[in-house]
Amino acid sequence: MDGFEESDPISASDAGNSEERLFTPGPRGPGEISEKELAIQRANEEFAKAAAHAEQQDQEMALMRRGMKKLAMEDVPPEMICPISNDLMKDPVICADGHTYEREAIQKWIRRKASSPMTNQRLQEPVQLIPNHALRSLISNFVDSKGGWGALVDQ
Repeated sequence: MDGFEESDPISASDAGNSEERLFTPGPRGPGEISEKELAIQRANEEFAKAAAHAEQQDQEMALMRRGMKKLAMEDVPPEMICPISNDLMKDPVICADGHTYEREAIQKWIRRKASSPMTNQRLQEPVQLIPNHALRSLISNFVDSKGGWGALVDQ
């Protein structure tokens, strides 16, 4: 058997013409759209939904950052603030220079230049980042005492 069944709409002899047949619009009445046009329309609608969702997430993140900065200005212990981003840390890591930073902030810093943000000394590559579990626990307790991460937006 050559892989084609008798019930297949395309036989081996006309397989080369299949692309042409698939995209040739059939007769349509006024106001009707082809399957291809309908598929494009659906794809555009899905894209618009995804874009709106991404924009909503960006807005929520901006609100959260503003809330964290406001909280940072008021009563957050300075040890919980990342010296690079000036935000309350969520994922604190200890760098080779002995200082603690927010993981995302120090990773971006290291990609730009392999030196300590605090001392400007060159960091030996590859730079090891060690999770600061003790500080993360303190931050978690502090945030919980303030009503949780979600409450930061309401302040």
